[in-house]
Amino acid sequence: MHTHSRKSLRFGVVLAMAAAAIVGTASTSSAAVAKLTVSPSIGSNASGTVVTAVSTTANTFRTAAGTKLLKNTAGTLDADAVQLQKSTACSTTPVAETATVINAGNVTIASGTKAVVTLPALTAGAWVVCAYNADGSAVLGSGKYTAAAPPTVTGVTPSAGPVYGGSAVAVEGTNFSKTTTATLGGKALTGIKVATDGTSFTAVTPANAAGASALVVTASGGSVTSAGAFTYKDGLSVSPTTMVNNGTTVLDVTGYGFATLFDAAAIAKTDGTTPDNATAHVFLVKGNYDPTDATGVKTNPETAECNDVVVVSDTNLVCTLDATSVNNKGKLAGPILPEAAYSVVVVSDGAVAAQLGGTYRETIISSQSTFTIAPY
Repeated sequence: MHTHSRKSLRFGVVLAMAAAAIVGTASTSSAAVAKLTVSPSIGSNASGTVVTAVSTTANTFRTAAGTKLLKNTAGTLDADAVQLQKSTACSTTPVAETATVINAGNVTIASGTKAVVTLPALTAGAWVVCAYNADGSAVLGSGKYTAAAPPTVTGVTPSAGPVYGGSAVAVEGTNFSKTTTATLGGKALTGIKVATDGTSFTAVTPANAAGASALVVTASGGSVTSAGAFTYKDGLSVSPTTMVNNGTTVLDVTGYGFATLFDAAAIAKTDGTTPDNATAHVFLVKGNYDPTDATGVKTNPETAECNDVVVVSDTNLVCTLDATSVNNKGKLAGPILPEAAYSVVVVSDGAVAAQLGGTYRETIISSQSTFTIAPY
């Protein structure tokens, strides 16, 4: 009876040890893999792109005492401590590099929960970021990263528009993303809408100075610059476009650069008494304005000046056109403006033979907008 009890005791101890071993094994194999939040989660596929991997679990990358927990040899991180794998899940241990498995290589442990990773060149698509433990026997953490190819621009339609902006344009190319932004001449396009296939987007141009402007497009995969993609043309938009020949009306003028042209000193000279003053003016002109000196007068001068300019913004001003008492230095025989079609012109300098580094100075902002005066 006594012998039987000893055998039973020994058997019970063996069972307990075996159970403990099984529990210990289960605990090791089922250790949770830390979730890594990769930021940005979508970015360039180019070599040198920097991302951060932040763990939801304390002491994922190193202990509080500073011991590195990522795969290392004598404290130096191994090249495969962090791998990029083009898969939906990490392999249980690091694997040899292939086209779809690439060592991150350049990894900096910033804290127990944060690592900074400089990515190698990747093919476009979804990748999983895999961090391995000190001896490479298990995955410490994993996160997702989508590598995007850089955008390209192949065309802009239309390729020209007025300086006051507001033109609807379509930009064609490749690799445009939902987060795409764009600028023309350093100013942001608005209302960007990207096609689902990422090969085009529509937008509205901002106001800008006359001339060719570079288009810069930034998408998930990086930025691209298309030099001279859009040309801003001098021009004005005027409302209304008609008035009676013995009446008064307020012109609402849209253009660009008004805030610079019409400072306080210039505005004070828009009372109609000094149209030849060397400051900015809004003129009504029959034909093409020509300030070339014709024996002390302009070759083709203004017919009248739009007075009392008020600058609303850099792209908008209002002024008063009075056909009942045209002053204009007595150049008109009568007080009523002749019936005709005119152009509204904004000049930077109203003087006779105004010059800028040459013999003739073109108006900074001019318009082919017609303004018709008739008896109605």
